[in-house]
Amino acid sequence: MIVPVVALLFLYSQRGRRSAAARLFGVDIRKRLMPPQIFGRMFFVVSLKLVALTLLIIAMARPQYGEQIEETTLRGADVFVVLDVSRSMQATDLPPNRLSRAKSNIRDLLSRLHGERAGLIVFAGKAVTCVPLTGDFAFFEEVLEKVDTNTVPVGGTAISDAIRQATRSMTDTPDRKCVIILITDGEDHDSLPLAAAHEAASKGIRLLLIGIGDKNTGSRIPTKDNDGRTRFMMYDNQEVWSKADEKLLSDIARETGSVYIPAGTKAFDLGEIYERHRVNTGELNTERHTRPNEQFQWFAGAGLICMFFALFIRV
Repeated sequence: MIVPVVALLFLYSQRGRRSAAARLFGVDIRKRLMPPQIFGRMFFVVSLKLVALTLLIIAMARPQYGEQIEETTLRGADVFVVLDVSRSMQATDLPPNRLSRAKSNIRDLLSRLHGERAGLIVFAGKAVTCVPLTGDFAFFEEVLEKVDTNTVPVGGTAISDAIRQATRSMTDTPDRKCVIILITDGEDHDSLPLAAAHEAASKGIRLLLIGIGDKNTGSRIPTKDNDGRTRFMMYDNQEVWSKADEKLLSDIARETGSVYIPAGTKAFDLGEIYERHRVNTGELNTERHTRPNEQFQWFAGAGLICMFFALFIRV
């Protein structure tokens, strides 16, 4: 749409220039000031610029043609990240809030994975599998970016449901190790997470528990009212202060032989923590990903060449 508009504006401006010249000068002077060859060169330059603009717009649309197959050799463990997205994760004792900090650390974890498959389960009142086990970490990050406290429509915190869902999703291949990384502030609404952790441990799945949030005073949970103003969550006419439940996570770790990291409100590097407790296995099968071939570079290159020549033609 923009190219025809630019072309029409050029034609309109040229017509205006000629009309103004006809009113001010005679025919002989007009021929000297505006000879046909100058108009022809100007028309050619403008045409080149319009072609360049058209090609660059096409390049910005990222045209794709054909496909390429990428192969990833999978080694190591299957890692399921189980992330708490209940409303308490909006607490700001870890700035900007607990959930944003957790997502940032999951990205750090992905940068340390070399051959493992990773999956993502989020939970509040129920568990939802957002990313099945995959070696495509770009897709994982794309999904993770969209995760928030509205991803799970059911309120509450059911840690056991999330652990069980991750356990069911792990494969039974004997030459693979399985790891569940649980990131939560530890608040649970009577979902019996200890029993679920025992079930996972009995199947040889290793649990890495990351507890975040202030365990002493806690933090208020910000919300937005109907006018978009920031308020804090209320219950029985009192502000809710969310505290991290270290006892629950430490009990799970002690009972199941799991690893518990009480991160609290301190900065932590999930990638480094995983490296420290990494499990190793042999080579696994090869996973294939089909990706479309990007063709924008041809249009962008041709457009820049046209623009380059247009700049050096004198009118």
